[in-house]
Amino acid sequence: MTAFATNGLARAHHTWSTTTPAPGARQILLVNLMPTKEATELQFLRLLDATGVNCDVTFAYPASHQLHHQRAAVLKHYLPLDRLWGTRFDALIVTGAPVEELSFDQVDYWAEFQRLVAWSKTHCRRAIFECWAALAALNVRYQIPKAPLPHKLFGIFEARVNPASPLFGGLTKLRMPQSRHSVLRLPATLPADLQVVAKSQGIADGLLLATKDTRELFITGHPEYATDTLDQEFHRDQARGRTINPPQNYYRHHQAVNSWRTTSCRLYANWLTI
Repeated sequence: MTAFATNGLARAHHTWSTTTPAPGARQILLVNLMPTKEATELQFLRLLDATGVNCDVTFAYPASHQLHHQRAAVLKHYLPLDRLWGTRFDALIVTGAPVEELSFDQVDYWAEFQRLVAWSKTHCRRAIFECWAALAALNVRYQIPKAPLPHKLFGIFEARVNPASPLFGGLTKLRMPQSRHSVLRLPATLPADLQVVAKSQGIADGLLLATKDTRELFITGHPEYATDTLDQEFHRDQARGRTINPPQNYYRHHQAVNSWRTTSCRLYANWLTI
């Protein structure tokens, strides 16, 4: 295996192999903001493992966050961010979070998240922010606001990409799960060092934004999702009495079909090796 978990619940529960880390592996800090901690760990570990790039993954959480799920386990098996400000990493990954219907300043770890975004510029060679974290990081970095959507953006969306870009080597298109209630309100003219590099019909902002040097990616979806994740979210929202349409471009003959795995692995592999 090429992805080694240095800590986390999957390692503690032996749901991920604890093989010896490879010499010279990329040191990756993964800030897990999802309540489904172990499932999210496994999604990212499997994605990183499939890139073929040796990675040592350290899981962290915002120290200022009031944990409501598996508090004791997270405190035991994760590192708080306030212990890592002096550490350097090859890469940072920040997951989505179920807080996008709140304004940014209502999120209890907002000040710490702002510090994380600033810290990543000086302590990480590259960074990925996903879903809510992408919207939040773009707000911190470029003051780009978000706005609520009338209906949840939910399903698999495809964009054509430029294969000449180092991000998309080996790809002509990108498929990605989307599951969000907010959209970026992009200005008519983007900041000089920011670009939309993958845009899909039916999505107002884009699948993927990146800095011009391609070291920072702002991914509005979830390339790490497992085959059944959107299905689980669909039935969860139904059980909660929410008005929710089935995820688009996802079911085939009433079965969930994973059409994004190959492109997700290639995107992550390209980003890790730029």
